[in-house]
Amino acid sequence: MKKILVTIVTLVILSSLAQAQGLGLNGIGAGAGYTTVSFNNSGVSETLPGFAVSAFANFGENMNGFSLYPEIQYFKTSKNFSNAAINSTATWKLSDFAINLNVHYSIPAGETVSTYIGAGIGYNMLSSDVTVSGMLSGSNSTTDSRFGINILGGANINVGKVMALFVEPRYVIASDINHFIIKAGVTFALK
Repeated sequence: MKKILVTIVTLVILSSLAQAQGLGLNGIGAGAGYTTVSFNNSGVSETLPGFAVSAFANFGENMNGFSLYPEIQYFKTSKNFSNAAINSTATWKLSDFAINLNVHYSIPAGETVSTYIGAGIGYNMLSSDVTVSGMLSGSNSTTDSRFGINILGGANINVGKVMALFVEPRYVIASDINHFIIKAGVTFALK
C-alpha cells in the first residue's frame, strides 16, 4: 500500500510540475530487460543476474534538447544455496520497486534514429526474502529503501508516426546495492 501511495503522490507532483512549465504528456512507454545486481557487504562482493521491467511517461522537451521522463521500474533477482552436511537448501530473493525521475538530452542522429544520454534520481524500495527448507527450515523477509542515482543512454528507432522502439543501458548507484540494466521497449507518442 505504501508503494502505491508513494507512486500516486509522485505522479501527481510530476504532472503538476510539467503543466506549470508548459510541458505536457507527450508519450508513454514500457520496457523489459536484463539486470545484474552487485552487492558489497562487509568486504564480500557478488553479482547476480535478474530481470527488469519499467513503465514511463515522456513530458516533452523543456529546453534545447532536455526532456523529462518520470518512470516506475521493478527488478528481481535470486540465488539458491545448499548445504549437504545439514541437508538444507535456501533461496534468497531480492526485488526493487523504484520511482525514478530522469532527464534525457537528445543527440540528433538522423530522421529514423535518435540517441540520448541522461541522468536521474530514484527512490528504491527493496524487499528481501529468504526461505530455508530441509533439516533447518523457516523464512524471513526484510524491506529497505534508499535513494539512487541513474546514469543512462540509449537510442530510439522510429517505426511509424506514433511508435518508436528503444534500447537503453543504465547504471544505478544505490549505496551497497548497485545494478546495471539493459532493456528494450516501445514508446507511443500522444501528441
